[in-house]
Parts: sequence; C-alpha cells; structure tokens
Amino acid sequence: MASSSCLLILGFAVCVKALGSTMLSQIETISLDPDSPSFFDSNSLREEKKSAVTSSPAQQQKKEVTLEAKATTLEKRVTTLEAKVEEMIEAVGKDPQGVHRLRNAIDERLHAETEKKYVGLVKRLIQKNRDVNKVSILRKPALTYAAMRKFKDIVQILLDAKADVDKKDITGLTALTYASQGHDADIVKELINGKADVNTKDTDGFTPFFHAVNRASAEDHVETVIKLVEAKADVTDNLQRAMTGALNTNRNTAKKIYDYLYDTYHRDPQISKKIVEAWSNSGRKSSNQHQ
Repeated sequence: MASSSCLLILGFAVCVKALGSTMLSQIETISLDPDSPSFFDSNSLREEKKSAVTSSPAQQQKKEVTLEAKATTLEKRVTTLEAKVEEMIEAVGKDPQGVHRLRNAIDERLHAETEKKYVGLVKRLIQKNRDVNKVSILRKPALTYAAMRKFKDIVQILLDAKADVDKKDITGLTALTYASQGHDADIVKELINGKADVNTKDTDGFTPFFHAVNRASAEDHVETVIKLVEAKADVTDNLQRAMTGALNTNRNTAKKIYDYLYDTYHRDPQISKKIVEAWSNSGRKSSNQHQ
C-alpha cells in the first residue's frame, strides 16, 4: 500500500463518510504514499531529527522517544485504516447496494481544501510517471474519483496526462456518468472535450444522459442535460424512465427538461414524438406512484 498512486488517495477521500467520522482525521493526516507531503507530517519529523542532533543528551533522548511514539502511532493508524478498508470491501461484497452508497459517500465540506491539497500531489505523481489509469478495488481510476468529487482542476490535469476518459468501474460507470449524476456541467464539458463517449452505458444499460435527467432535482441541473444534448447524446434511450425519476424528484425541473428537449427536437418528427410520449407516460406513472 505504501506505493499506491493518486487514485487511492482520492478514493479513500471519497469513502470518508462510509468509514465514519473517526476515520476522517486519519485520512486527512495520513497518506499511504510515502512521496506525499502529508505522510505523517514528514517535514516536521525531519525538523525534529535535525534539532535532536544539536540538543543535550537528555533532550535528545526525550525527542527520540517522541519520534518512536509517533512512529508507533503511525503504524497503528495505518493498521486501523487497512482494517476499515477490509470491512468496507466485505460489506460491499455482501450488499450490492453498498457500491452505490460508497459512490455517493462524499463529504462536501472537505471539497475546496481537499482539491487544493491534492492538485500538487497529483502533478508530482504524474511527473514521477505514475500510471494515471491504475484502478482501485472498485475498478475506479483517478479520473473517476476526481469527477465524483467534482475536482475540476484535477480532472483537467488527468486528461492532459492522457487518462483513459472512458474507463469503467465495476458498475460500468465512467467519469462522464458520475459527472452527469452530480450535475457538474463544467466537468461534463471538460470530459466531452476530452472525447468522452456520451452514449456509454453502465451495467444496467443506462447512459450519462439518463442519469442526468433521472437525478435532476434543481433548475441548474438542466445545464448538464444541455451539455450532453449538444454533444449528440441519445435522448430517447430509456427517456420515459428518466423522466419519471425527474418528476418524482422535482416536477418544475422535469418540465424545464421536457420543454428544452421538445424545443430542440420539434423539427424531427420521430424524436419529438418519442419525447412527447415519454413525457405523457412518465407523468401518468408519476401520478400513480404518488396516489
């Protein structure tokens, strides 16, 4: 684990909520990559070693004991983290829905400071020729984790480093799918510019467009739908089911998506007919679900 790459660092950050609040401090202070500047605050350890050389014998012995205690603490923390990860893996194996919960286990309050912290680290790892397409235990590459966490700058850094934009995880989801689910229009645009396949399908047969519509819960989520449509996404695939999900979540947003789709395709009789039928049928299904 000591030679794990940036994808594991991002991956553990994504799993923070699943591992519990007590693990948060460990993940923030311990990196499993020895090249990381946060590896048990290696800079302060070096400073303590330097000062120990010029200290008195008693002071030096005291600092050596402190350093030994810190090393022991580090070992215990890493062991605990490994144990928690094993528990997480076992839980996912027993509960298929666990994968989806892990996918959504993102702690928003860490977003800004975490991305800033990892930008430099990711750049350094790329400079050291680390494999940007190496995957985690859930077959997620660093690009997927960056998209999940809405790390726009890191997404671009990884794309510039030739990351595989269409690499899928164990559920068949790509970075674009996660960005579409999270309705981050800027990252969706970045990935599309990086030649992402807008019609890729996950193991359930759903496209990024489906996920964007199905999970739309706010008016600004329509922007993600627009980006995908402009990139020639197939808007008719599972549209009724996607519309039903949108209606059940936010009827106003669903109506805005329908209006946009109809205005965009009203000159195409085949597609416009499917859009109208999907909207009509999804409305009836949504009404039945609320009765």
